[in-house]
Amino acid sequence: MKTGGPLIGGKGEHQCRPSISGQMLGRASHFFYLLFNWTCTIVFAYQGYLWIRHGGWTKIPTRLLLPGGVTGWPFFEASHGVGSLLRWCCNVDLIYTLGVIAMMFYAVEWFLARRDRQRLGRFPSLSGEATQRANGPDMPRPPSA
Repeated sequence: MKTGGPLIGGKGEHQCRPSISGQMLGRASHFFYLLFNWTCTIVFAYQGYLWIRHGGWTKIPTRLLLPGGVTGWPFFEASHGVGSLLRWCCNVDLIYTLGVIAMMFYAVEWFLARRDRQRLGRFPSLSGEATQRANGPDMPRPPSA
């Protein structure tokens, strides 16, 4: 049974539209990826300028982004577990932190795009489920390998 509306590439139109929340999340993650990526690039260029100016690499720690009182909390002062991990993260160079955050947003965007391609049947999952579901019962199945 076919749904109303034109068929696009042999698939019903209802299967070809990504969800609105997925589109918004994809756009937001792309925006934040670009924001953190450009911020990382600007900080790296500034560190390069300082390197040329001072003759040595100047480390800008991540803790400079946090308000002064945050690093004095007992949670940060703990000598084991999460406290030591947080202190280590705060001492990491700022460009690494910004780069990692940018890559997390890129990964979200990539997974959303992959999910939409699977929904369209253009990028089937390894098991072939997306292709079979997109083809529907009245469409021929792809040959099995």
